[in-house]
Amino acid sequence: MVTSHKQQIDELKDIYVAFDKYFLQKETIARNEYGNVRDEMKNRAIENKHALRMVLEKKVNILWAEFTTCKANYLKATEERRAFYEELKSRNEQAEKDIEYQMIHLNNVSSRIVTEKSRLAKVQEEYKEKNRLLCEERDRLRAHFLNLKRQINQLHDRQFVKLTNLANISSSVRKAVAEMVRQANIIIGLGEQCRCLETEEEKVLPFYTSCLTQEEEKELSEAYNNEEDLDIKALLKRYEPLEIFWRRFSKAQLDSLVLLRERKSLEKENCTLRSLISQYLENMSISDKVMSQPNSLLIINGVHNLTVDPALKDGKKRPVATIKLEGAHMYSDGVTSSVK
Repeated sequence: MVTSHKQQIDELKDIYVAFDKYFLQKETIARNEYGNVRDEMKNRAIENKHALRMVLEKKVNILWAEFTTCKANYLKATEERRAFYEELKSRNEQAEKDIEYQMIHLNNVSSRIVTEKSRLAKVQEEYKEKNRLLCEERDRLRAHFLNLKRQINQLHDRQFVKLTNLANISSSVRKAVAEMVRQANIIIGLGEQCRCLETEEEKVLPFYTSCLTQEEEKELSEAYNNEEDLDIKALLKRYEPLEIFWRRFSKAQLDSLVLLRERKSLEKENCTLRSLISQYLENMSISDKVMSQPNSLLIINGVHNLTVDPALKDGKKRPVATIKLEGAHMYSDGVTSSVK
């Protein structure tokens, strides 16, 4: 332990000596750098001093030139002001003479004003009664004008209320007309689409024939001709396009019903064909289950045990849904709800 302690002490001494040398070396380097920087700063300061001296000399020369110019300008301006002062002095003397003359004239005018005031007082005394009557007339006219103004304001308020009501009504009417135009454009667009989808038969005969008999149509025509009320006739004539629209709508509803029923029939036929195909595929194999069930492929003595739907015996014909023409006149409430 003592030996190791001595070794550690020797190592610490060596480290201390090494650190001392290191720091001395660092200090020497720092001192050298400091001396270099100081010399450089001194040289730079001398250079800056010379540069500033040259700049100051230039500024002094410029300022001296400006001073000389300002001095010359000042002397020139002073001479001009002296001449202007002499001119003002002469004008002042002339103005004093004019003021004396105007004072004399003002005294004369003042005496005339006093004379006119006395004359005006006499005239006012003479026309005092007339002025009183004129003042009363003025007050009466003022009251009358105020009454007229109040009536005009009331009329203006009433007209403003009417104008406001008319503006509100016109705004609501404009909105209603815009809505009607929008609906009309929608109807026209739908009509154009319907014309594009019409068949050749529909273009020649766009509506079904009426379901009424000739006698019923004759009675309806006689009742229309015997109607004495012109307003009702005009109203019926006005709603003729609406009747045509409902006829076309009823025709479209009937066509949609026909297509739906035909679709159901085709779906039923499709299901039957699917079952036949699946049964055919199952009958391709021979088993007890296949032999016990109806089999289209099992033919004994020219007879098979498959039951065929009578509607499918003729392959060229298929059941088609039919609808009577009386359906064109559907119940009005149901049609209206469908349109909505």
